[in-house]
Amino acid sequence: MATTIPDLQINNTAYLDLYAATGIPVGTRLVIQNKTTVGAFLQIKNFQPASNSQDGIFLEAYKFYILDANEVGCWVKGMTKLSVQEIV
Repeated sequence: MATTIPDLQINNTAYLDLYAATGIPVGTRLVIQNKTTVGAFLQIKNFQPASNSQDGIFLEAYKFYILDANEVGCWVKGMTKLSVQEIV
């Protein structure tokens, strides 16, 4: 794995681009871990989802998700804290 980056505090107002927020290049394989008791919504797409959308993956409390390499983008929304790390 690459060097640890700071956790992201996510808010519930709009979807956040995980690649832009972390500085990790789009298409890089990621491990995303929810570090709170509140779930979050993940959407794999190359544009920002509507703020009221609940499509995609629901990342439950304290669970993690492996995002495959070569994906077009990853967006998250929810009142939570995430660890996002590059898998090399």
